[in-house]
Amino acid sequence: MFAVDPEYAEDDIELHLAFDGAIVEESDADVDVQERAQSPYELVADAQSVSAAISHLKSIVTPTALQHLEALLDHIAQLEDANAALQRQKTTQDAEMRSLRQLYHGSVQENEALALQLEQATTKKSSPPAPVAHSSLQELMEMDMKVHQMTKDKDKLAAENERVTALCAKFQQEVMWKTLDLSDNERSLQRLEWALAAEKTKSQDKEQEVADMRSKALALEEHNATLLKHKKVLVTEVKALQKYSHVNITALVQDAAEARMMQKSLADKLAEAQAERDALKESLNALSISSLDAPACCLSSDAALPS
Repeated sequence: MFAVDPEYAEDDIELHLAFDGAIVEESDADVDVQERAQSPYELVADAQSVSAAISHLKSIVTPTALQHLEALLDHIAQLEDANAALQRQKTTQDAEMRSLRQLYHGSVQENEALALQLEQATTKKSSPPAPVAHSSLQELMEMDMKVHQMTKDKDKLAAENERVTALCAKFQQEVMWKTLDLSDNERSLQRLEWALAAEKTKSQDKEQEVADMRSKALALEEHNATLLKHKKVLVTEVKALQKYSHVNITALVQDAAEARMMQKSLADKLAEAQAERDALKESLNALSISSLDAPACCLSSDAALPS
């Protein structure tokens, strides 16, 4: 989470959603929902769920989420500005490096020229003088002055050589530090580019999420409008059938009373039939017992006759 400046955090941000000219692409799920919505009795039950979904969607798209998105966009703009500043700094450092390289090459050439002059002067000093016939004192004095002048020139050339050598060493040290700074800046620039790419990806995801929420809100509003139409049709039908409700209830109560009376009559008849069945069963049992006793008596009388 990125920190937002207090002056921006205190601002009130409003979200204006405009769906004018929007095109809704219906999927198979939407077609199924619309087919189910054709049944008015089911749409009445779905109206409350649609209202709850719209409330949930409104709670998701809050000013806090919009402030967070605005802060992300501001942070991305700051990263882009920092990236541009680093690019300008890199360009300036490249120009400085080119100028330092030119200065280095110039100093090296100057050092080589001074070394060549010093070598030539040393060679001239060490070389034996050309034999001259009939030398005079004036020529010797001139030669002495030339040698003295060459000695002074040698000292100057040595000092200049030391100065150029020190300048080259200092230049090499500065080049080394500039190279290190340039590598650090390149790494910082790379990290900033990575962070910028990540923030752009997050921003695109947030924009896609907002677009999806807008499309869902539009679909829910259309579904809600369809439910309201069916609700009006149901209310009209209920009001049209309301005048017959009392008559229908009275008839149903009367039918229920008649059914209870018929059930009671059938229960009484069933009890009477059960009683008659029990009586017949008892009489049959009695007859069967008496029929069994009669043959036994006949057998006993027949046995007594021969005696």
